[in-house]
Amino acid sequence: MSNEAIKPIKKVYLVFGPESSGNRMIACSFDTAGVSSVYSKNGKYIPGPHNPNYLDNPLLILMSLPHNKIWPDIIDIYRKVKSIGFEFIYLIFLDRKTDFMAKSQVFQDRVTQIERAYENIQIARDYMKSAIESLDITPIEIQYEKFVTNRDYRENIFKELGLPAPTLKYYNANENRRYKDDTNLSTVPN
Repeated sequence: MSNEAIKPIKKVYLVFGPESSGNRMIACSFDTAGVSSVYSKNGKYIPGPHNPNYLDNPLLILMSLPHNKIWPDIIDIYRKVKSIGFEFIYLIFLDRKTDFMAKSQVFQDRVTQIERAYENIQIARDYMKSAIESLDITPIEIQYEKFVTNRDYRENIFKELGLPAPTLKYYNANENRRYKDDTNLSTVPN
């Protein structure tokens, strides 16, 4: 057993977006760039499945809005992370075309009514806007459609974040036929 001290994490990426805005895809993208992900289980953060050596790397904390039907306090999370002593804190907001997010939420049983999905999406966007104004910072915004279809866009965002380009193979889930019309929301594609 080594007596070496655990190296403190100096860089953290806080990522928020409406449910079905590309949260899992973004987590996997960060993982390929050497950023360790953590996820919340019963309010406690534990290392993500992709990177067990999370203390050696920058850290990703990602939450959808709502997160398990709870609205995380973006401002409080940002302030707590800052108080811990991280040298670099990046606030990142995800978004996606509204109709595809709403249909995805219904398909994934996040909500039972598409109207509720549209309401949650608007609340999430307003919530993110309010956090920006309260914290007086400029977040990095990632648009799902551009991210999955445009390599230069992806590479530029990760360069701005001080990271190598992600190496994931991307596809545009908006093109999946299950989202083409409302009749396919309860069926799994062949």
